[in-house]
Amino acid sequence: MAIALATLSLAGSALAAPVETVLYSFKGGSDGSDPAYAGVIADKQGALYGTTSAGGVGGGVVFMLTPPDNRHTSWVETVLHTFFSQSDGYQPVTGLLAFEDILYGVTTAGGNGSQYSNYGTVFDLTRKGQNAWTESVLYGFNPSIGDGIGPRGRLIASDAGDVFYGTTFVGGSAGTGTVFKLTPPAHGQTVWTETVLHSFCSQPSCAAGIGDGSNPSSGLVAYEGSLYGTTEGGGSTGNGTVFKLTPNGTAWTYTVLYSFKGGSDGSDPFAGLVSDNHGTFYGTTTSGGIGSGGYFNNGTVFKITADGTETIIYRFCPLPGCSDGAFPLADLIISKSGALYGTTAYGGLNNGGTIFKLTKPTNGQSVWNETVLYRFGSKNSSDGVRPSAGLIASQGALYSTTQGGGTAGFGTVFKLMGSSFFEDSD
Repeated sequence: MAIALATLSLAGSALAAPVETVLYSFKGGSDGSDPAYAGVIADKQGALYGTTSAGGVGGGVVFMLTPPDNRHTSWVETVLHTFFSQSDGYQPVTGLLAFEDILYGVTTAGGNGSQYSNYGTVFDLTRKGQNAWTESVLYGFNPSIGDGIGPRGRLIASDAGDVFYGTTFVGGSAGTGTVFKLTPPAHGQTVWTETVLHSFCSQPSCAAGIGDGSNPSSGLVAYEGSLYGTTEGGGSTGNGTVFKLTPNGTAWTYTVLYSFKGGSDGSDPFAGLVSDNHGTFYGTTTSGGIGSGGYFNNGTVFKITADGTETIIYRFCPLPGCSDGAFPLADLIISKSGALYGTTAYGGLNNGGTIFKLTKPTNGQSVWNETVLYRFGSKNSSDGVRPSAGLIASQGALYSTTQGGGTAGFGTVFKLMGSSFFEDSD
């Protein structure tokens, strides 16, 4: 079972409007509730894996969805793990990482440090049989040693899959978050080792100064040996940053590539970055952009180069109910042609959120073109509401989750398919 985030490429132009299908509506009980910012990942057989932040017995679940077969006419959900107590983790709000036959993730609460704690975990889930999976806590955060509190971003792994990197929203030496590294036990040992690569600090008294950044809400992306990410707050004006961490012997050098000003350039980058593998990164801000009378609100899509040059490529409409979407909270994905795909948690005709596509300027133009692929319904719509997670492409379609809506109002897993619109290469 090889599980991976699928690679997106484009076929020709759209021949028909994309169609959204709800694959599963969470019932809010043992099956889980509120997939939050998690989204899903896919395996080669088309099965989907994800987390919910609630449900189960209250602490959330890890689930698998398998497509219809000769025994089932609809998608089938299987709960792989229910978070039962504070010891095994609590509230996984973000998605999974897969390496070989093991799923890795984080919980924002629960877990054990050197003493009992409730500050989050890194866990793995290993298949032990057809439908048997075993969860292990690799690390429980313990702020008494300054290691961070509340990991929220998706983990990334080294090429060999034996070292993991992530962020915590708070904690660290100044209480405003960390970037950490987790290495497996040495030969004959059983304990994983966590190393704080950087503790964020947004106060002038801190060594890094007020421009440092604070409260990373998302995961990291690696490029040419360095780690890149965003912080929701901090920076020169308190509106968030894009940062870079570069290994320097046994230490890491932290650099703020860009500090958001909170106006037309965007503010509060909740989501992480996606790389085009050529030194350019793309991301979103949940607020900022355009507005009247100096009021900026509904968010932006930006690109930034490795030297820190930021360019806004799209600003969401600043008025209530704008059909193009508002408040993007999730990472983007990028196609081989350079088109970007993402979600907004609000906006659209019903203010239930959108799925959008951005294509590069053509014929000498300077403005990227936004196409709304789908607009979700109102508060309790059966098709889902508030898509707050990133998309994946798998087997010719886009997949993700919504925080709410569905038949029971506890969120959905959905599929977006269009005639000759999407083509993946997984």
